[in-house]
Amino acid sequence: ADSDFPAEWPNLLTELVQHSESSSAATRLGAMETAHSIFKKYRVAQRCDDLLRELQYVLKTFQVCHLKSFQAVCQTIQAGQF
Repeated sequence: ADSDFPAEWPNLLTELVQHSESSSAATRLGAMETAHSIFKKYRVAQRCDDLLRELQYVLKTFQVCHLKSFQAVCQTIQAGQF
């Protein structure tokens, strides 16, 4: 998926968002690991208009659920429940 995302995987982010909101910690972890593996390509990508459009799509779709996941982990750590 990392080489042909998002062109060949138009529903992948939507599915990752759904899985990241699961009550199962294993499912949430799997969604975040998958996101990490497909987003790695952006670290070394050359800036161009297509890349910026792709990043805009990714951020618009994924940033809210990623922030919620981060906040939940922080709350768990602060509560000493890790």
